[in-house]
Amino acid sequence: MKQLAERQEILRTTYPEVDGVLIRRVANSVSIPLRVEDVSALSGAEREAALRGHLEAELGARFDLATGPLTRVLVVSLEAERHVVLVLQHHIITDEWSSGVLLSELSRLYEACCRDDSADLPALSYQFADYARAEQEALTTGGFAASRAYWKAKLASVPRLELPIVRAAPASGPGLEASVALRVPPEASRGLQALARAHGCTPSWPGTPPSRRCCRATAARRTSASAR
Repeated sequence: MKQLAERQEILRTTYPEVDGVLIRRVANSVSIPLRVEDVSALSGAEREAALRGHLEAELGARFDLATGPLTRVLVVSLEAERHVVLVLQHHIITDEWSSGVLLSELSRLYEACCRDDSADLPALSYQFADYARAEQEALTTGGFAASRAYWKAKLASVPRLELPIVRAAPASGPGLEASVALRVPPEASRGLQALARAHGCTPSWPGTPPSRRCCRATAARRTSASAR
């Protein structure tokens, strides 16, 4: 993990607030917390219960965007040759594709360490911040104009999908939308999280209206309803 943090600056990044605005700060070095729990002395059922307890406790611990680190590692030893490794990251520094890159490099580093060898990973000439900067520049300078024009033409003949929503969409097409902020009571929040864990999904999924959930499985449909 130390080698990964030296290699990937996003693992050394925090987001403190300065004058009410979040800024990105990259440290020269970082110590990624790695906690090891040994439950191998317990019986089978007790061992699995202890494993779930450790995982749930780690998943429930909050990150501090200002001080970091925004990556934690938990290793639970079940037997001499059987372990569970949890790499937990804040969503602000990762996504599904990035997680695949991290786990691939971590595997190569681990295998090299077991051989007492070097992983010989290729040098990085492009960090995530470089990608984000290029994307922002493309958005502000019209760099996506060709892509946007292509997809508007490609989807022009696709029939519009009418969904049962609170407010009917105007015939002229999607317009300005409104947002409503509300606080979810702690009891309801815990219930949603428990429901999400029971079904192996994120809390946003059971909290999304069914009429919007169906958009995830619909291909080539135009709709004015937002979908996750």
